[in-house]
Amino acid sequence: MYEGAGLVRLHDDRGSHLMHATLEDGDLRLVAASGYFRDALGPSRIQGSFKAALSAGDEIRLTLLARRQFFMHTLKTSTAAR
Repeated sequence: MYEGAGLVRLHDDRGSHLMHATLEDGDLRLVAASGYFRDALGPSRIQGSFKAALSAGDEIRLTLLARRQFFMHTLKTSTAAR
């Protein structure tokens, strides 16, 4: 399993039914593997973009979910560091 982090920037295309997002300055690293799996990537960088068709309700619901997950992770990380 790979884990990593990066900045996901949501772009506001007003009037469009597409959500446009870019992943910037991301990194990936192997954190778990089974059997004879060989990590051919090693620590890696990642970037990219995507567009997805959404309804207005989906856009709001997914944005709120992403914010909640981000802040829950932030709270876990800051609590564990103490």
